[in-house]
Amino acid sequence: MITKAQRQEAFLKELQALLNKHGAELEATESDESYGMHRGVTNISMAGVWDADDACVAEFVEFDLPTYMYPTC
Repeated sequence: MITKAQRQEAFLKELQALLNKHGAELEATESDESYGMHRGVTNISMAGVWDADDACVAEFVEFDLPTYMYPTC
């Protein structure tokens, strides 16, 4: 049986690998909605990438994750 600690460790390791692959940062915060209406927000940001000739090869991007994501078959 895989323990909850092992599952958590494996998930975080794979999540970190995904962030590393994309040069991404993940930040969990709260929305700017009024008291009692706010919700958790998870923001992803990826810096722009330039080549040796100083040409942009990947644009900066920042987006919020959906509020719910589930496994797909």
